[in-house]
Amino acid sequence: MNDIVPVESAPSSLTSENVEQHSLLKVSILYLVLLLLVFSRCLSYPLLDWDDEMHLTQNPNLNPVTLSSLGTIWSEPYEGLYIPLSYTFFAAETAITRLLGGQNQDELSPYLFHAGSLCLHLINSLLIYRILLLLINDRRAACLGGLLFLLHPLQVESVAWISETRGLLSNCFSIAAIYYSLKFASRNETRELPAASPTSNSEAVSRGPLIAASACFLLSLLAKPSSVTTPLIIGIVVFGFFPAQFKSLRLWIGGWLILAVAFILLNRGEQAELIFESPLWARPLIAGDSLAFYFWKLVAPYPLAM
Repeated sequence: MNDIVPVESAPSSLTSENVEQHSLLKVSILYLVLLLLVFSRCLSYPLLDWDDEMHLTQNPNLNPVTLSSLGTIWSEPYEGLYIPLSYTFFAAETAITRLLGGQNQDELSPYLFHAGSLCLHLINSLLIYRILLLLINDRRAACLGGLLFLLHPLQVESVAWISETRGLLSNCFSIAAIYYSLKFASRNETRELPAASPTSNSEAVSRGPLIAASACFLLSLLAKPSSVTTPLIIGIVVFGFFPAQFKSLRLWIGGWLILAVAFILLNRGEQAELIFESPLWARPLIAGDSLAFYFWKLVAPYPLAM
């Protein structure tokens, strides 16, 4: 009888996995169709004078793209920011665009750059869906939450403006870091794990999502340092939804915060001449004003304009 147990349990596990994959496929198709219906017209939008030329056509590291210029991207900041992953992404898009458009092309075609932004936005929306599914375990509600993220008018600037591909790429890895952290917490909610380093193969395997989260967080910082708040978001969500696992994640979150501070200092040093210093007493007011503005636009996204 003992030999029969694994044989009988396997189909059940396989069926559950197949159902999950089938559900994800349906949601992916739905999101893709709606994404194209809403955002496909931006594929033909030209480059903007507002930052697009600085990041692309006037960027010496992309004109032309060479192994030497890639080395420069990863070894030196550009325009006061160290975001090598974003410029590597731009470099790949630029190289492919020039290859398809001919070597003598004077201007970059915007199609591939916009297509890259659409792909990143689709991936981000699917990650949001997966995160919501972990938190509420309701496919319909998670799907609606992902749709809100996909189609909300506040997303237009990030998706339609080529320069903000940097933000989409950073968000992709930042959201992935959140997803893997919550995946770890949800899997281990029923049992306590020590906060120290793993001492067995099973613990090493169980911490795989946290290793993936660490890699994703590092990549998000290399794409755009605005993702420094990701560890705080992870800590708040884990404490709220999986409180029993917060202790297991404390050291990991602490390590991520140290990494975030390092990137803050790195980019602050590079932007020393560009930083606008506001008095300490005014900073909470400025932050509060920004939060209030975006919260209101989240509820009532009108009017919106650049």
